[in-house]
Amino acid sequence: MRNFRHILLFMLVATTLVASAASLKKIYNALKAGDANDLSSYFDDRILLTIKGGGFNIQNTYSKTQAKGVIKDFFEKSNPSAFDEKHRNDDKEKPLYSIGYLKTKKGTYRTLIRVKGSDGNMKIQEIELSLDKSVDNDE
Repeated sequence: MRNFRHILLFMLVATTLVASAASLKKIYNALKAGDANDLSSYFDDRILLTIKGGGFNIQNTYSKTQAKGVIKDFFEKSNPSAFDEKHRNDDKEKPLYSIGYLKTKKGTYRTLIRVKGSDGNMKIQEIELSLDKSVDNDE
């Protein structure tokens, strides 16, 4: 009986991790496509948004609607083309976060995304985009 509980717990954790990865993949696809509508569907009611470099100097907490407008402007001016995840925290005891790089025509942005919730209700609480000076950027 005890082994059955361990197996069941393992399966539950594994399923949750796969589901979280699927939601993050959708977020990554929206980032690299420059799709503000799709990305904003994952925004929490309030979102901390930071964009530094490439003509942007933004750090503020916005409503979902305001953040969508700011991200749309960033996408239109920066033309994203690729996203590469470098690290993800899958610890269920802490908020999920992901670090990666968003390639745009203005350069490569180090990207931090913090989310809360589970796959069915994953909400972005914070996005930080900082032009990475260690990459050959045309700023």
